[in-house]
Amino acid sequence: MKPRPEDLKIVYDKLSRGLHVRLRTGFPNLSMPGRIPHAMLRTWAYIKRSVNGQLLLFWLFMAGLVFGLAVLIASLAFERPCLSNTDRVTLFVGLLAGVVVCWQGQLIVQQLVLTAVIDLDKEWNSNAMLGKRSAAWIVENEAPNPDNMENVLEFLEKVSSLEKRRFVTRQLIWDTFGWYIGRYYFYCKNEIQRLRTYWTPKGDPTLYQDLERLYHILIAVEVEQRNLRRGPRTEQLTKEGIEEEYRQTRKMFIASEISDNEEND
Repeated sequence: MKPRPEDLKIVYDKLSRGLHVRLRTGFPNLSMPGRIPHAMLRTWAYIKRSVNGQLLLFWLFMAGLVFGLAVLIASLAFERPCLSNTDRVTLFVGLLAGVVVCWQGQLIVQQLVLTAVIDLDKEWNSNAMLGKRSAAWIVENEAPNPDNMENVLEFLEKVSSLEKRRFVTRQLIWDTFGWYIGRYYFYCKNEIQRLRTYWTPKGDPTLYQDLERLYHILIAVEVEQRNLRRGPRTEQLTKEGIEEEYRQTRKMFIASEISDNEEND
């Protein structure tokens, strides 16, 4: 399925807004004298996330490209190694072709990732899934419905597994599903533990392990993003602070899931 241009524009806008991310929380107050400048932390965070988002093959190619450029520059400047003009041209053309192929490959990967995220978003907001999300809660008790919550958790586990295997990027998942993954996992911790022993009496810690892993990753991204926009001179938000917000807004979130989804039935 080819994404619509307006969908791609929305996603690219979100990506551009998400390029500046601070490092993990837990740093001292960055407004204090002698601390690392806020802009430097943002730059380093972008580099860190770019490195984490690439496959080993990409970095092997980059290492080969840098080595080839170093050989070419050394040959031109110091004539060591001694290469003929034909060899230099051949090396340059080869490096240029490698850059073009890598660039085209990156574009194809981005297109596939965007298509996967858009398909996941359509499934998440389909009438069938909206009905499952609405039936997944007991509004009177502000608690998961043990008879239906598993359907929603299975979908979020699928999203988490795709992110873990890099079929979709972490940043795109945070932009599109982060709101729901954080709250569904936090509100369903006890339900997940129950399911781990319901299907396997001895307990299966691998059940929803990708969802659990992604929850901790995304809540750290949430802290980074929000602290970045709050600025270095304000009190820094923590993971515990966000989880406290989850507790305070639990009733509103559950009511919203039920009412919004019933309106779409």
